[in-house]
Amino acid sequence: MVFSSPVSLRSLLLAAALAGPLPPAQAADLVLGIQPVLSPERTVEVYAPLADYLGERTGHTVHIEPSRNFYSYWTRMNRGEFDLALDAAHFTGYRIRKLGYEVLAALPDTVSYTLVSAGDNLIFSSDELVGKPVATMGPPSLGAIRLEQLYDNPMREPLFRTTNTAEESVEMVLRGEAVAAMVPTPLVSEYPNLNTIQVTAPTPHLAFSAGDRVPLNVRVALRTTLIGMSKDERGREILSQARLAGFVPTDAETYAAFSGLLEHSRVSLHSEKREWNANTTDVALAAPAK
Repeated sequence: MVFSSPVSLRSLLLAAALAGPLPPAQAADLVLGIQPVLSPERTVEVYAPLADYLGERTGHTVHIEPSRNFYSYWTRMNRGEFDLALDAAHFTGYRIRKLGYEVLAALPDTVSYTLVSAGDNLIFSSDELVGKPVATMGPPSLGAIRLEQLYDNPMREPLFRTTNTAEESVEMVLRGEAVAAMVPTPLVSEYPNLNTIQVTAPTPHLAFSAGDRVPLNVRVALRTTLIGMSKDERGREILSQARLAGFVPTDAETYAAFSGLLEHSRVSLHSEKREWNANTTDVALAAPAK
C-alpha cells in the first residue's frame, strides 16, 4: 500500500474542510456496524439518530446493519460487510491490525466488565462459580473474553450460558437460570439487586472506525462531525438519547494493542489480510477540519 506524504495529507484535509458535503452523484453510501450489546431492533432504534445526523452533516448516506449476536457480527466484519463500525477496543484494534481500518474518534475514558450475582446470593470469588451456570454475551464479545480469562483450566470453569444481550444475561441471573453473569459495568447500576463479585481491568471505550475503502475526505468529514457533536445542540441531544458521553480524538496505537484480547476467544481468528504498521498515515492524528 502507498501512504500519503504529510504534505499531501494536509492538502486533502484542507480540501475536505473547504469543500463541504459532496453533491448527490458523489455521495457515499456507508454501512455502519454496531456491536450487538442490544437486540437488532433496539440497536437501530438507539443509533439511527446518530447515523442520520452523520449523513446530514457530511452529505453521505449512513445506514445501520444490525447483527443478531456477536458471532454473526464477527463473521460479517471479516467478510468486509461494514464500511464503518462502532464497537469495543478489541474489535477496533483487530480491524486496525488486520483489516486496514482507521480509528476516527472514541468515547472518552475507559470501560470495564463486572461479574455479578443476584443480591440474595452472595458470592465472593469467581472460583465459587466452577461447574455452575454463568451467563454472558457470546464470543467474541468482550464480556465472554473477560469471563474466559478468569479460568485457565478447562477442567475447572463455569458452565457458560450464552445470551444475545447483556440485559438477557442479567435476567437469567434474576430468574435463577444462572448463578452469575459478566456484563458491562455501567449496566450494573440499573439493577440495584445485584451483587458485585469482581470487576475486570478497563479497556479504552468504544471507538468509531472506518474501512480503507472509505475515501479520505469522507473519513475526515465523519471524524470532524463526530468530535463536533458535543458542541452542537442537536448533536448533544442525540448523544444524550443514546447515552453516549460524546466523541473525542484518539489514535490507532491506543486500540491496536487490545486486538490481543481476541487470542482468549473461542472463535477462529481467520483473517490475515494485512498487518498494521505504526507508521501508517492516520487521519485520527490530524487536527479536525474547522
